[in-house]
Order: sequence, then C-alpha cells, then structure tokens
Amino acid sequence: MEVREARARDQLGALGWFGVVLAFMGLGAFLNWWFHVGAVSALLIVPGVWLLLRWLSRTWAYRCPNCGVLFQLGMLSQFTAINMGDERNVKCPRCRKRSWVKILRRLR
Repeated sequence: MEVREARARDQLGALGWFGVVLAFMGLGAFLNWWFHVGAVSALLIVPGVWLLLRWLSRTWAYRCPNCGVLFQLGMLSQFTAINMGDERNVKCPRCRKRSWVKILRRLR
C-alpha cells in the first residue's frame, strides 16, 4: 500500500459533507420549518455520515510510531477516534499501544 502525508486539500472532501448538511439545517432553522427540516435532515445525515465514514476508512492510512506497521481503521474506529488536526489517537492493531499518529493519504 502506497501512502503519502495528507494535505489540507485532501481533507476538504470530508468537510464538504458536513457543510452541506449544516447549511440545510441552518436554512430550515432560519425559516422555522423544524418538523420538515428535522425529518429531511435525518434522512440526509444518516446516509451522509455512513458515506463519509466509508470514504475515510478507505482513503486514510496510519503508521504506528512504536512498531512501524501501516494500517487502516474500520468505520466504527474512524467514528470513535479522537482527532486533533492532522493526527488521531488510535490503537495499533499489532502492538496494541495507543498513540497519536499522523493521517496518511492512501494512493491507489
């Protein structure tokens, strides 16, 4: 698996999903369409979050600073991992140590 360090441009795809959903909810709040916006937002948020997590789990990779293994996270681990800028606090699948790792972009 070939990887490179993630750039800010690479992370814009993830922000695009959240931007669309938040803009839709903000418009509904402004217009006081709470019931309709709530129903439609739920229909957009659940598949949107699922697609985002699927994309993240296929696109990002991580290298353990302790043992050097290159690994990817599943969808649930992507959802629950603590994120701080371009780093995540995750547990290595080989050495089982939790550490802050840089986000790497997986090349195809």
